[in-house]
Amino acid sequence: MLRVNVDPSVILFFKLMIIAHIILLLIKPLRRRGIYSFIIGIYISIKIIHKEPREDTVPRVFIYLSFLLIVLCYIILLFSPYLTITMEIKGYIATLVPEVVDLHFLLILYGITWGVALLIGSFHEWMHYKFAMRSGVRVESVGAIIIMGFPLAFFVFPELKKVDDPYKKLVVVSGGIIANAIMLGLAGLLYFTLKNIYTGILLALVLIVFIANIIPYHGYIRVDGVIFLEYLIDKIAKKYGDAAQILLIFLYLALIIMIFLIIPTNIEQILW
Repeated sequence: MLRVNVDPSVILFFKLMIIAHIILLLIKPLRRRGIYSFIIGIYISIKIIHKEPREDTVPRVFIYLSFLLIVLCYIILLFSPYLTITMEIKGYIATLVPEVVDLHFLLILYGITWGVALLIGSFHEWMHYKFAMRSGVRVESVGAIIIMGFPLAFFVFPELKKVDDPYKKLVVVSGGIIANAIMLGLAGLLYFTLKNIYTGILLALVLIVFIANIIPYHGYIRVDGVIFLEYLIDKIAKKYGDAAQILLIFLYLALIIMIFLIIPTNIEQILW
C-alpha cells in the first residue's frame, strides 16, 4: 500500500482554507451572484444568457453510442486488473505520489488537476449544452463544485424537469458521455504515439474521469451513466409499461453488486 508523509505546512494551509470558507459563508453579495461556501468547498452557479433552443432532431445514433460506452466502461472495469495497460497506468499514477506531500507538491497537484479538469470539464459541459439546445431544451445555468481548492465537478442545468420526452433527456445526457469518450480516445492516441510519462499521466487521469462519470463509486453521486440508464428505463416504460419496473430492479441490483463488490476490489488491485 502507498504511504506518504504530509508536511505540517500542508495541514496548516488546509486549516486556513477552511477558515476562509467559513468567512465566505457570511458574505451575502457572493450568494446573490451564485457563489456559496460550505466549510470545505465552494459551489458556483451562474445563470447564462437565455438563448432560444432550436428544435432539431439529434440523430439517435448518439443514444446507441452512449449505451455502448456505458457497457464498455463496465467491461473495462471488470477486466482492468488483467490488462497490461493497467500496470502501465498504475506506474504513472505512482509517479504522482511523493514521499512527502509539501506545499511545492500541492501547487503542482493543483496545476495538474485544474488543467485536466478545465480541459475535460469545459468540453464535457459544452457538449451537454449543445445537445440540449439542439433538442429544444433550454439551459438555465452553468457552474462548478470546488473542494479545498480542487475541482470536483463542473455542470450545466438544462430544464429537464419540463421535458416529458425521455428521448430528449437521453440526448442531453449523451453529450457528456460522448465528450468524455472523445477525450479518452484523443488521450489514448497521444499516449500510444508518444508514450512518455506525461502522456501516460494524462491518459490515466482522463480514464479515471471517464469511468467516474459512468459508475457511481459507493453511490454517492448520480453521474451521467446512471442518469442515462434511468431515462432509458423511463422511455421503455412509456412503451412497455410494467416491464420497465423489472428492468429497473435489475439495474439497481447490478449497480449494488458493482458498487460494493466488484469496484472496490478492482480499484484496490489497480492502485496497490
